[in-house]
Amino acid sequence: AGVVVSSVKMVCGSWCVVVRWVMVMTLLLVLYQHLVTAHVSSETFRKFTINSSLAALQRCPALSVLEIPGYAQLPRVFCSHLCSLNSACRFFSLEGGNCLLQTLKLTPGYDAVSVISGLDSYTVPSTEYDLAFLKPIQAGSTWNGYPNPPSVVNGDMCWTKSTQCSCTDYNKQWITVDLLTSVNLTRIVVTSSFDVDQEYYAKTDIHVGNTGSYTTDAIVASKDGTSPSMPLETFTYNVAVKGRYVTLHRTDNTALCLCSLQVFSD
Repeated sequence: AGVVVSSVKMVCGSWCVVVRWVMVMTLLLVLYQHLVTAHVSSETFRKFTINSSLAALQRCPALSVLEIPGYAQLPRVFCSHLCSLNSACRFFSLEGGNCLLQTLKLTPGYDAVSVISGLDSYTVPSTEYDLAFLKPIQAGSTWNGYPNPPSVVNGDMCWTKSTQCSCTDYNKQWITVDLLTSVNLTRIVVTSSFDVDQEYYAKTDIHVGNTGSYTTDAIVASKDGTSPSMPLETFTYNVAVKGRYVTLHRTDNTALCLCSLQVFSD
C-alpha cells in the first residue's frame, strides 16, 4: 500500500508542475498582450488587422512579409507587435503563416473608414484638413479605361499604375470640385500622374469662384507648359481667395491627367 501511495504522490507532483507551468505561461501571454496593446494604442496610428483580400491592399505592396514562428501562440498579437516596432507600418494583415506589414498612404486628417469600407477607423493628428476630400467632383470628359474623377479626392494615395488616376480626353479637359460652401483658401495642391501620363499636367489654369465654370471663375494659379520632372510630382500653389469651386482647366487641345487634388484653408 505504501508503494502505491508513493507512486500516486509522484504522478500528482509531475501533473501539478505541468499545470503550474501552463498557468504561468498563460499569465505571461496575457501580460504580453496587454503590454503590446498598450504600446500599440500609444502610437500615432492605431495598429489593426484587416482582410488581406481588399483591393486597395492588392494595389499597395506590403512593407515586408514576415513568417510567423511556431512558438507564437497568438499570431495577431505577434504581428501587432511587429507592426508597432516598424514606424512605417500603419496596419497588418495575416496571410497563411505570414504577417504582412502594410501602409496605406493617406493624407493627414483622412479617416480610413471613408476610404475602404470595413476598416477600423484611424485619423492622423493634424492641424489641417483637405477640404476637397470626398467632395462632389465632375470632369468635362473621362479617358477610356480611367476611373471617374472622384479618384482624385478619395484620399487613396497608393498608386501603382497611372490608370488608377484620372485623365480627361482631348476635349472638355477640365475637372471641378465642389467644396459645398464658399471658403477662404490658402493652398491648392496637385499631384501629377506618372508613366505615360506624367506629361499631361501642363498648360493648366486653376480657377476658384462660386459658379463652378472656368469661363467665369477667376484664375488664381497656373501650371506652365513644362511637364513634371518626375512621376507623382507635387505642385503647391499658395493662394488668397474665397470660393466654393476649384476648377483645373487645360488650355491646349491635350488631355488633363492628375492623381490628386487637395485644397486647404490654413
